[in-house]
Amino acid sequence: MRALTLVMLLMITYIAQADCRLAILQSESSAKGTARFRLQVHCDQAKLPLQYQLTLNKHGKSGRTTSSQSGYFNSTGEVQVIGNVGINLTGDDRVEVVGKVLHQSRLLARTEKTFP
Repeated sequence: MRALTLVMLLMITYIAQADCRLAILQSESSAKGTARFRLQVHCDQAKLPLQYQLTLNKHGKSGRTTSSQSGYFNSTGEVQVIGNVGINLTGDDRVEVVGKVLHQSRLLARTEKTFP
């Protein structure tokens, strides 16, 4: 029983030390006025099942809009680009984008960026 407890603690420590780095990518869509946002993820732990969340908050003359996407992916240990959220923009809109990576509901990494 002690050996099993020790193994579980070592696994939790191993997962807790998963080093993840995030970046938010923006690209223009072929449709005029549409921007797409994706999340670039690099987690050192290969084959670790992770969850991502990508949330966009648009503010402008036309009001406020929130769009989001979440899902699961397996970390490869390499840079991965995941998620794909599109939103229509006008010249005066501001978009705040938040990206998160979680493991079993525990936050491993978070990034945010505002686009004018």
